[in-house]
Amino acid sequence: IRDQQPDVVVTTGPPHSTHLIGCKLKKQLGIRWVADRRDPWTNMYFNKMLPKTRLTQKIDKNTEDRIIKNADGITTVSPGLKEEFSDRTSNIQVIYNGFDPDDLPEPKPEQTTYFTLSYIGNFKPNQNVEALWKAIASLKEEKEGLSDRFRIQLTGNIDPGIMQSLKKLNLKDITLQKAFLPHKEATRVMNNANMLLFVVPKAESNKLIITGKLFEYLAVRSPILSIGPTDGDAATIIQEAGRDAMLDYSDQKGMKNLISFYYDQWIKNDYLSFKHAETKQSDFSRRAMAGQFSEFLKKMVP
Repeated sequence: IRDQQPDVVVTTGPPHSTHLIGCKLKKQLGIRWVADRRDPWTNMYFNKMLPKTRLTQKIDKNTEDRIIKNADGITTVSPGLKEEFSDRTSNIQVIYNGFDPDDLPEPKPEQTTYFTLSYIGNFKPNQNVEALWKAIASLKEEKEGLSDRFRIQLTGNIDPGIMQSLKKLNLKDITLQKAFLPHKEATRVMNNANMLLFVVPKAESNKLIITGKLFEYLAVRSPILSIGPTDGDAATIIQEAGRDAMLDYSDQKGMKNLISFYYDQWIKNDYLSFKHAETKQSDFSRRAMAGQFSEFLKKMVP
């Protein structure tokens, strides 16, 4: 820093211990410092599952407060997180995770052998939505030929409890399970899906959860079946992008109707996959996000 004289230092976390470095550099050298908060810290949903003592929790909270209050600027990934930090600082900028266009194939409609409802990534126990599997089981009974044409495609690390739920409702015969894939291959699976499944984990403060995967889902322009808090940050982004609204975890009828609508469209259009028109997804590209970050950093410089 003494040799190169940068205007601003940016620390990013998790791991949130990185921000302690920025705090110390500012104190010792007077450098302007931006703390980039990609995830919650003390309010992270899985913290309640960890055996933390009260003393540890207090140290965590005090350290988080010190970081937020001492940073010259805070960037974060969602409006909900911005609101959470706003009682301790005023200079906060929301910069979404976004997507990298170079990681994604060109979205285009193609004929497919099956109508696939695809989930890509780690599928955890708190994402197991019984209402969804019941909706699909009901469609399987009601729609002639669906068993031969419809597939649930799960790619990644899948919780055994989810597979047990599928087995219980006689859906294993229409389920395809693939192991974890490299990112480039995973985005091809996203692009080839007839419908993508997005499930916000059932957890405290899940209204704040926005994953990078959501932006890639939007970018490939396939229909998305989104399940989670209907008044959360992810629901707002989906609405801004002009896509089908987020459905509550218990909305079995809504899930059934949405799957049925796109499945019927696929049959009617001679098994051609549907792609949404290119509208606002470019607003969520990494290039656009980098531009926002650049403007925020410029404000740090006198």
